[in-house]
Amino acid sequence: MSSSITVNYTVSCTAVPGSQYSTLPASVIIAANQTSTNLLVQPTGAVTTAQTVVLTLGGSTNYYLGAYSQATVTLLPGSSLTNSVPSI
Repeated sequence: MSSSITVNYTVSCTAVPGSQYSTLPASVIIAANQTSTNLLVQPTGAVTTAQTVVLTLGGSTNYYLGAYSQATVTLLPGSSLTNSVPSI
């Protein structure tokens, strides 16, 4: 890619945004000459049982969705940031 692109996605989850994890932006930008980016799903510490956050990429005429257009993060009590960064 010679220029950056904006990738939209939807979020479905059992975790509560803003309470059990930091609220996510509505889209991410993939920089020029890159093929992916990371989106931090940051637990807030209010997770008492396993909760999921599912990100599903939205289609566009500006990019092609491959076989993996969805990522699931499971927040566990005591979750750390190291296992909460899906690549988009």
